[in-house]
Amino acid sequence: MPDRRWRWLGAVLGVALLALVLWRLVEYRDQLVVDWATLSWPLIGAALAASCAAQFLLASAWHVLIPATAAAGWRIDVARWSVSLAGKYIPGKVFQAVLRLGSYRAQGGSTLVAPAMLREILLSMSAACAWVAVHLATTTMGPRALLWPIALAALVLAVAALPSASRPFGQLLRRLMPGQVIATAPAQSRILAAWGLQAAAYLLLGVSVWLLAIALAPGQAPGLLACLAGLCFGGVVGVAAIMVPAGIGVREAALAWYLAAWLPAGPAALLAIAARLCLTAAEFAALLVGLWIVRAGPPTLPEPT
Repeated sequence: MPDRRWRWLGAVLGVALLALVLWRLVEYRDQLVVDWATLSWPLIGAALAASCAAQFLLASAWHVLIPATAAAGWRIDVARWSVSLAGKYIPGKVFQAVLRLGSYRAQGGSTLVAPAMLREILLSMSAACAWVAVHLATTTMGPRALLWPIALAALVLAVAALPSASRPFGQLLRRLMPGQVIATAPAQSRILAAWGLQAAAYLLLGVSVWLLAIALAPGQAPGLLACLAGLCFGGVVGVAAIMVPAGIGVREAALAWYLAAWLPAGPAALLAIAARLCLTAAEFAALLVGLWIVRAGPPTLPEPT
């Protein structure tokens, strides 16, 4: 468990960065071109729907990575993933893993599920970095100096999740937890499928940000790929800031910074705040659905005749 002082420091840092983004929104409010009276609510609704669909794909990727000996079925695995989202916000970050590991206690807990969680993080970061690299490779604007480091990170993270590369990690777990059953790595095809689901989820999240940009910055909205890359860049930086709950403030500052080449400071700050609100609403919806499924329990099978 992280020290409580680090958790408080992370929370303060996140709030400070979020306050900075809000300050820029107020400071450059004259740059805003949105007409609140004629705001396109269908676009806002479509952005939220895309973000909700992304949660479904991310949860499905988790199910693909779980070993058969620990899996509880797609429906329950997706629900457990969704419920663990609460730990991202309160108290934050590491506690999402604690919640999810606890939900698999009956199936072997950490010794069976922990390797899947590590692999999930590696693949998620790889997919996000890949989208950023694709954008930087196809544009002449923005932080192009990051292209090769980001592309290399995408490749290294993906390779690290493959069975051959993760074998030393399994050996380390066996030494740390003697006598415990450590799950073997899933087939490479399942790992690639999980990566594809992660990449598709990020694409939907990018569509969500793009739709918000069209609604909130009409005539100024960056292209889909720029919004997608900005969202992914913010996500990677947010995950790296491990002590900040849900990356709040860090993600928004990184997204606004990335889009600075395409959007003025005011609209970029507004879009970053709107993207956070949309993502949080989608995660809260996933959490509620997950709680409902978990409380309902697994489907009952008919009695044999």
